[in-house]
Amino acid sequence: MRIPIRHEKKSGFVDAAGQVVVPPVYAMLGDFHGEHVSCARTFDDPFGVLDRDGRVTVSPRFASIGEFHRGIAPATERWGEPGGYIDGSGEWAIAPCAKLPCPFDGDRALAQDAEGRVGLLDRDGRWAVAPTYTKSAWWIGFGTGGFAVKDAKKWGVIGPDGDVWVPMKFVELGAGGVVEGKPRVAFRRGKTWGYLDARTGKTLVKNQFETARPYDADGLATVKHGGRYGIIDAAGAWVAEPDYDSLGQATTPAGRRAFARGGRVGILGPEGVELELQGERASLHEHEGTWRLLVDGHRLFDDAGVLVRSLDLAALAKSAPEVSETERLHVDHDALGVYLRAGLAAIRRDSGPPDIALLEAIPRTMAPPVKALLIALAHKPYFRMSSFEIDRRNIRIHDTRVVLGRVADLRIHVEYDTWRNDVFTTLHHDEGADTRNHGSLDSFFRAAWKWQLDRHEPADPTQPESHVAFAEALAALGGE
Repeated sequence: MRIPIRHEKKSGFVDAAGQVVVPPVYAMLGDFHGEHVSCARTFDDPFGVLDRDGRVTVSPRFASIGEFHRGIAPATERWGEPGGYIDGSGEWAIAPCAKLPCPFDGDRALAQDAEGRVGLLDRDGRWAVAPTYTKSAWWIGFGTGGFAVKDAKKWGVIGPDGDVWVPMKFVELGAGGVVEGKPRVAFRRGKTWGYLDARTGKTLVKNQFETARPYDADGLATVKHGGRYGIIDAAGAWVAEPDYDSLGQATTPAGRRAFARGGRVGILGPEGVELELQGERASLHEHEGTWRLLVDGHRLFDDAGVLVRSLDLAALAKSAPEVSETERLHVDHDALGVYLRAGLAAIRRDSGPPDIALLEAIPRTMAPPVKALLIALAHKPYFRMSSFEIDRRNIRIHDTRVVLGRVADLRIHVEYDTWRNDVFTTLHHDEGADTRNHGSLDSFFRAAWKWQLDRHEPADPTQPESHVAFAEALAALGGE
């Protein structure tokens, strides 16, 4: 059992005895649907992976990692690049193949092509349903075999082979679940919600609720009516009248869920209230027949109302080990620091050519634009770099002079975000200063290259070899 806890907007997990498994130090932490979960220390940090014992199995180096289902999770190494699916060790189970891949539901997963159009991938990373839709919401149909997609204006549901189950005519759809083997989704018409058959589009429960949550494992759904929460059955009849401040989800067919009402919390079962305690909020958790009720985020009870443990959340947060250098820095970024220092030492040598071989040794998978930048910097007389610095995710290069031909009138300050592949630059030249976000390092180089070509001869004819090498470095960046 892994019970989510929160402290000062950070998340973690404890076990059934209330012992900390993952300290509450993660700004982003997924849910366990197996043996692994994605995590990130802050909203600016890359994602890594933890196992059920809280051990780091993948150091933080991904721009995004989704939820693990059947052992794999959608992941993207860098923003703007295609994503694929990794296993719990961080190895590619399905190589990068599409933008914004979603978790697999059966043998299909929603994803986008380079133009942002939505289709369905198979487990080989190929398009099973060509991308033609404008938007998707993977959680709406998850577990039903259907996929919620949007055309130019309205939402509908398609099957795994692309056949339309529910026509594109709804303003909004919501998660619905499976009842007696038949999938359903919630729909909104006007300001109220109901439920429809996800395969036929037939209305099953007319729209009448302020909110409509998914049907649970017990075949019941929590809805909001008149500002209060209650429970309905498959036909929409009240099983529990709307008389609660909040109701949780039933995760097992036992039909038990947490409730809160008028300063009291507890467990609501099929026959009514089974346990009631003082509190404002509660969540119910079950694993292999063991039940735990977490009250107000820090008191853990069993289902008989016996206090298991009172959690000192501040102490649990402080119990987290110090962040290692590998975890503090983007893994690629950390290694790049080594290459930068060694490479610049080679570039700055007073005699002999720069050590291009060292720079060429940087793995191509590790920030290719920075690798090409270093190669370009090594080619005197084209670049002179005054200094650089590295922090947790940025590389800053100061007062670099770009020298083309016999002219040296362009000074550059570059701030390169190694995680997002985003570069901000300030160009100082004889016409003033120009600060802009070029989007990526290759875009910046193309702009700088064009600026020089528009004004001056492109190269010193006495340096043909350097010019060729520099041109090759620019080509590696995607420049011309």
